[in-house]
Amino acid sequence: MTEQEAIDFCKNDPEAAAKIILMAEELKQVISFQEKRIKELESRLNMDSSNSSKPPSTDNKLTKDKNKNKKPNSKKKRGAQNGHKAKRLKMVATLDTVEALHPITCSCCNAPLKESDSIKIEKRQLFDIPDVKMQVTEYQAHTAECKECHTLNKAEFPNNVNATTQYGDKEPNLNN
Repeated sequence: MTEQEAIDFCKNDPEAAAKIILMAEELKQVISFQEKRIKELESRLNMDSSNSSKPPSTDNKLTKDKNKNKKPNSKKKRGAQNGHKAKRLKMVATLDTVEALHPITCSCCNAPLKESDSIKIEKRQLFDIPDVKMQVTEYQAHTAECKECHTLNKAEFPNNVNATTQYGDKEPNLNN
């Protein structure tokens, strides 16, 4: 419909034109509501664990950029390169314990190896940090009465023991 045809229609049937105008206003409101709703749903869809409090297990695997964390392609192979000097734990001579592991039976004929001498010994060392255990020291300041003048004398606690219970031997620094 051209603009002139629309003007003629409004002149000839003003009631129908008014209904069309009211319907157009309703449709504008519906479209406005739908646009807001679409924006809200799109923002929800774009949320993942990197930009919201959602857990990573709820991330949409299809929309996630899989190459985001990949390093750019390189001509070098993965791992240490030729000429790289390895840095690892070195074996030590002073050991806390030694566990000798002897084969019990022959892996071929199942004969006992109790009295067989070892031909070769292969060594491996396991470095382990022992469990940390809290050490609690109780200080008991005794009070004694002087037999001569009957004055009560109390022993002093060490300077670094300031509370009934505390961690370590220093006061916490609360200024940091």
